Amino acid sequence: MALTVTLLDMRTAAKQRAHMENGGPLDDSEWDDNINANIRALYRLLAQAYGAEYFKKSTTLTTTSGEKTIALPGDFFKLISVWWTVSDGIKIRLRRATEQEMERETFGMGWPPWAFGMRTDDEIWPKYALRASGIEFTATPTSVYSLTFNYVGAPLRLTADEDTFDGYGGFEEFVIWMTAADAIAKEEGDTAHCIGRANGIAMDITTTAERDQSEPLCIQDTVPWMGE
Repeated sequence: MALTVTLLDMRTAAKQRAHMENGGPLDDSEWDDNINANIRALYRLLAQAYGAEYFKKSTTLTTTSGEKTIALPGDFFKLISVWWTVSDGIKIRLRRATEQEMERETFGMGWPPWAFGMRTDDEIWPKYALRASGIEFTATPTSVYSLTFNYVGAPLRLTADEDTFDGYGGFEEFVIWMTAADAIAKEEGDTAHCIGRANGIAMDITTTAERDQSEPLCIQDTVPWMGE
């Protein structure tokens, strides 16, 4: 079972670290705002280092004939992978398109049938590019296709005292120390100790946060566009 902490736990701890058990210059709503801002900062650190291991989510997206773009999930933060289900049990991983590939599309060419599936030249396969709140494809789909969209979701905001947060082995200390620093800064105090402790945890994330230490990652598949 995960060692989660509540919003109340973190607010209490941050007040203690700042020596402001009675609140100091902040009311509880401002403490909570700072906690949520620092959760987002911690989330960005973990997502950049090991996003898929901590925060992977999956959903199914469906193309529309003649439409280049599909809306991203509402909680989208970072992309992990996009897979096209071409037939039962067979998926092709879509590659990221360059700007040149997006611009040189021949409209109406569509996506190839699975009969082309054993070609190793990937020029025939659809590619994607992230665009603002959507994912855009080249070539433009000329039919309805099912895509498995794997991504890192954005963090939820904690609002109630009993709302929980998983610090994954103690990384919530980053949130607590940074929140204490925010409060001390509002009183124009010395935040060096709190910032130093938070920075130490941030460095710790880059060296100890990897969850899967069973074997080194494969750098490149020999056939990267096909299979799971």
